[in-house]
Amino acid sequence: MLPYILFFILFYITGISGNGLDKICNICQNSPSEILLISGEKCFKPTNNIFIWPQFNENNDDKLCSYPTFLSGATKKIRLDAENFGVTVRKKECQDIILPFKVFCKQTNVWSFGTLRVKVDSRKKRWLRRRNHKVSPIHFLQDRYVTEIAENVPIKTIVAKISATHERNQPLYYSMLAPEDSRSSDLFSMDTTNGEISVSKALDRETLAKHVLKVTVYERLDPSVSTSTTVIVNVLDVQDNSPVFEKNSYYAEIREDALVETTVLSIFARDLDDGINGEIEYSLAEGPGSDLIKINSISGVISTQKLLDREKLSFIRLNVIATDKGVPQMSSQALIEITVTDVNDNVPEFEQKFYNITVFENVTIPSIIAKIIAFDADSGANGKVHYSIVTTSTTDLFYLDYNTGELSIRQIPQPRQSPLSLLIRAKDEGQPSHSSTVHCQVNIIDVNDHSPTFIVNNENDGHVIHIEENISKGKEIGRLYAIDEDFGKNGEINYEILKDNDENNEEFIIDSLTGALKTTVKLDREKKEKYKLTIMAKDNGNPSLNSTADLTIIIKDLNDNSPIFEHEVYNLTLSENTPRGKKLMQIVAKDADSDSKLFYKIEDMPRKLFALVNLGEQGAILSLAQEFMPLDQEMDVIISATDQGGLQGRCVIHIRIDDVNSPPMFIENPVSVRIPENSPIGFHVLKMRAEDSDHDENAKLKFNIDSDKFAINPNSGLITVAKLLDREEQSLYAVSIEVSDSGEPSMSSSTVLEILLDDANDNAPEFTEATYEVRINENIAVGTSFLQLKAFDSDEGSNGIVNYFLNETDATVELDHFRLDQTSGILRVNRPLDREKIES
Repeated sequence: MLPYILFFILFYITGISGNGLDKICNICQNSPSEILLISGEKCFKPTNNIFIWPQFNENNDDKLCSYPTFLSGATKKIRLDAENFGVTVRKKECQDIILPFKVFCKQTNVWSFGTLRVKVDSRKKRWLRRRNHKVSPIHFLQDRYVTEIAENVPIKTIVAKISATHERNQPLYYSMLAPEDSRSSDLFSMDTTNGEISVSKALDRETLAKHVLKVTVYERLDPSVSTSTTVIVNVLDVQDNSPVFEKNSYYAEIREDALVETTVLSIFARDLDDGINGEIEYSLAEGPGSDLIKINSISGVISTQKLLDREKLSFIRLNVIATDKGVPQMSSQALIEITVTDVNDNVPEFEQKFYNITVFENVTIPSIIAKIIAFDADSGANGKVHYSIVTTSTTDLFYLDYNTGELSIRQIPQPRQSPLSLLIRAKDEGQPSHSSTVHCQVNIIDVNDHSPTFIVNNENDGHVIHIEENISKGKEIGRLYAIDEDFGKNGEINYEILKDNDENNEEFIIDSLTGALKTTVKLDREKKEKYKLTIMAKDNGNPSLNSTADLTIIIKDLNDNSPIFEHEVYNLTLSENTPRGKKLMQIVAKDADSDSKLFYKIEDMPRKLFALVNLGEQGAILSLAQEFMPLDQEMDVIISATDQGGLQGRCVIHIRIDDVNSPPMFIENPVSVRIPENSPIGFHVLKMRAEDSDHDENAKLKFNIDSDKFAINPNSGLITVAKLLDREEQSLYAVSIEVSDSGEPSMSSSTVLEILLDDANDNAPEFTEATYEVRINENIAVGTSFLQLKAFDSDEGSNGIVNYFLNETDATVELDHFRLDQTSGILRVNRPLDREKIES
């Protein structure tokens, strides 16, 4: 850039005049600093032009500059006519007018700034004078001025005082030119008399931190004499700005299976303040999910600090706080929203752990009997559940809707099938999918739609009972049986004898539950040979249903023979592991009376171990109802056979239970034991314990040990020392111990016991040589080692540590000539030797 020469142009004008203004363009290359117009008018009026700008053709290449443009500060006071370029005031002005303007110089391709000062003056003289190039007689006290001021100082605060002197003490006039940076415009004002620069508008360091002002001082009587200086005003920061986020809200998504320390998003805030006032720290406000994430206080990076679970928290909405470090601290907030996206990590869970469903047997077919519901905490396909029947106790009876879980019944159910079991699966659509199952029990409830029906023993004769005439009072003479196809209480039957108007039939009663018919008096055939009864069978349904049957009771002659078993005592031998339900034997009793029907019954037995099944004429079968216990050995079962006349015969079945031999077992024995190595013969080492669940010979135990050093009592299991022990020969014995019973064949178990010997100090140290002989020179130096003795002790621990000492065995030898190291056994010369005195 070419160096510029500062021009000062002075015009004296009267009325409307543009003379001399055409110089503005010609001198733009010289950076016009100030143009002074002196008017002949005392006041400017809005009706008259102050002056007219010369008209330039901007397209003319020989012009050096464009048309001058007034800056914003000037347009508040003057008005520019767009057609004739006349300049008028907006209102009457009787003071000097200062108008900042700019000119675009084509030669340098930059804007040049200047000031047009219109001065009120009564003089009629017009003159133009170029500033003298001689050294100005005006001098500033400083070459330039640099000052600092806080951005929050009040208006009218003095920023700096500019002082200048004149060599001839002429009065001076201070003026501040329009700043090159428009951001500094109108912020400062200057006292033209004393040179004080003060703040005229509020400062803002964030808008501009450094203001460069140009101050010119003139001779009051001759403005062509002037000099200029630069004033730099540095605006110091004040904590007056809060951090500002680049966004009001931030949004991110993260998978719920993200690892800890996974980056979620980054936030950024800016603080226009300077220094520590502009340093920002980030933090998160408390709220749901604030424990799951963290923020880097410096970088603003938000990451996970715990494992996420969308099913517990699917959306995190928190405020992020940016706080500066100024005093006082200032902060601002922004919103972060984080959606936790689903991962198929949940198994469908049924609404119930078990479904107990009730259905009446007369249900409409088809019907929905239940709705199976399962929930999956996942979302989308991961949480969509489908249903299916995995297994069922019956086929084609039920249908389960794949999507809704509605369970339907498709066939008429039978109460006697109840309960029915189903295993139902719920499966999601995730990849891979998850499933779970639940058990359902369907209970078929009976409807009372069947009446009891009597079972006829003889279709030709109907219900007929023959009894002996002298049957005792209260004896059961027979039973009536009725069946009801209903279930539950609807199928429970109660019996009763209906009263007859002709006959009271008080000789008989019937058990309401069993249908057993009994006599109330002793019957006499000679008085009445036949009885007719009406028996009613009634169920417990609501309403109750019933049916009746006619019963004929015929009195027969006296029954005088009791049933007799083939044997009074039966002997039976069983194994103790005989399975439950096994048929043991068939027994038969005979009755000499004609047409005798026998009823077999167990009269006495232990613990209800046995069951008896009546076969009529074929007798009865005895079976095992429960398994034998280990202590069962012998027992008697008493069985009776009763004829219809009430006569009874008995037999005894003597049962012997053979034991099945099982092996004995060691109990609560240690795997190792420690004893001293000097334990005497007979020393008690340990008593082994074993038990056998058998009895008799099978439970008699005998112990045996496989060792010549130790013995064991075959009956008590006590282990003792059999031979003297030496730890140095053997420190550990692993002995095998066996316990066997006396059964045939004998059963046994074995175990291994470790016996460890604790050391006793029973060994003396032994030198590696019986005699040590060494030759040394008589001039050997004192302290020289010439022999190391070695001895070993077979004991262990402190018992095996060897210390060395010198003993005087020869009176001619003075022991102080030698020194023996007690620990290492190294022998050294302790005093000078003289072979002529002692040779060996």
